[in-house]
Amino acid sequence: MTPAGRNRATSGAAVACYLLAARAALPGEGERAALHYAVVATLGYGHLLGAALRAGRAGAGRSVLRSTCLLVAGANAVLLGGLALERWPALVLVLLGVSLWHVVENDLALAGAYARGHRPGPHPRSLDSQLGCLGATLLGVGLARGALAPAELGPALAASPLATAGPPLFGLAAAAAGVALLARRRRLGLGAALAAGGLALAAAGRAPLSFGDVFAASTLHHLVSWLVLLADRQRALAAREPAEARAFARRVLLAHLAPAALLLALRLDPSGSALRGVLLSPALYLLLSTLHVAQTALVRGLAPPAR
Repeated sequence: MTPAGRNRATSGAAVACYLLAARAALPGEGERAALHYAVVATLGYGHLLGAALRAGRAGAGRSVLRSTCLLVAGANAVLLGGLALERWPALVLVLLGVSLWHVVENDLALAGAYARGHRPGPHPRSLDSQLGCLGATLLGVGLARGALAPAELGPALAASPLATAGPPLFGLAAAAAGVALLARRRRLGLGAALAAGGLALAAAGRAPLSFGDVFAASTLHHLVSWLVLLADRQRALAAREPAEARAFARRVLLAHLAPAALLLALRLDPSGSALRGVLLSPALYLLLSTLHVAQTALVRGLAPPAR
């Protein structure tokens, strides 16, 4: 098995075991969703913080004014996003779509990341990669949409035909992307999965999954896959530069322990329940994840045009 295949298998098995255990222990959707949000936030905020710190070290030569402007702009984006979500709750599907695109793009780039010394390269320009990302994103958003009642999308969409026709439309669009990949004879496994999954969603209208299940499955796959990639990078560093490997492991550990310690402290302190509820909100996490996607896109850039 290739390193990328081993990474996917490890992440997929870990996330599948967690989801099955959560469903067995907590049959109720509400209780299970609360667990999913807590697990995703505990791992996810460490992932976002680590990426921000890496970008900060890479841009250490920036002026204080520029860094402050970026910080203020990010805070304003989160506040405005929160106001928009309060007015138009269906925007959570857009944010989830951005997160899903990032998850799929990173997964498709795993082979290149291992070839580059465990670092992702520039975003590809190829049509095949974009079709795969688009199809998987549409399928994931369709699954999430099918898990939400029309009333949960807000009054503006509750009476819209799109509220009832949404999942089949997403499924058909995902299936079309899969068929296009098959027709181009590229990424045949992904194309077949998109075609089959999209047609199944179009026929069923929804899957037996809650929004929390879809959110956890996609997000945790990315988080666990990235941790596996970092562990492989640390082992490769240890063989060449043991001191640098230890420093790298400390940075990763601290970036993940800091948010986990904050959430645990808020859990133990009764007065912090309101703040903890905000931090565990999937809407807030998706807002911050969208900023993370923009940040990584700027850092990685685009691959040079093909000749």
